Amino acid sequence: HIVPEGKQNRTRVLRTILAFLILMVGSALAITWFHADVNMMDAQQSLYRLITGHQAENAWLITAPYSVGVFFGGRWIILLYNNTEPEIAQVGAIILRIVALTQPFQAAQFILSGALRGAGDTRYTAMVIAVSVMIVRPLVAWLCINPIGMGLYGAWIALIVDQLLRTTLIWLRFNSGKWKEVIRTKPGKATV
Repeated sequence: HIVPEGKQNRTRVLRTILAFLILMVGSALAITWFHADVNMMDAQQSLYRLITGHQAENAWLITAPYSVGVFFGGRWIILLYNNTEPEIAQVGAIILRIVALTQPFQAAQFILSGALRGAGDTRYTAMVIAVSVMIVRPLVAWLCINPIGMGLYGAWIALIVDQLLRTTLIWLRFNSGKWKEVIRTKPGKATV
């Protein structure tokens, strides 16, 4: 065992509750985002309002506690599934930290790309996602894993690079206002 027997019993309930809360919030975010694909801001504001009872402009920040929980509680989450192999728990905790770091960027990217798609700017978002997922992430993963020699961590570093690049490109497109031109040129769409 990684944790001494007496200490493990005292913290097991707390770890289980924390893991449940982290997974519950993550699942709620995933379900909400799936069902509100085009309007991510409304989905996150609804979830924020449901949890806190208040309205917020920066509802995407609801992913911050989830990320913090996964970042600092990743080892406990892994230990719920495997408490006999310390090496697996160590690697899993590091990978969960990497994933936690991507969450705020991923949330912003989901919201902005949903807004762009909702405005009719589907071609740009599709191209960014396609190039990022099919070219950038595999290339960065290969470079990090093979020539650089980062192993499994290299694949997850590629995820961070992919998400940061995607978030940056989507954010730049959104701030450029070019999506407003797409709305104006589509027949039957309201103009901005």
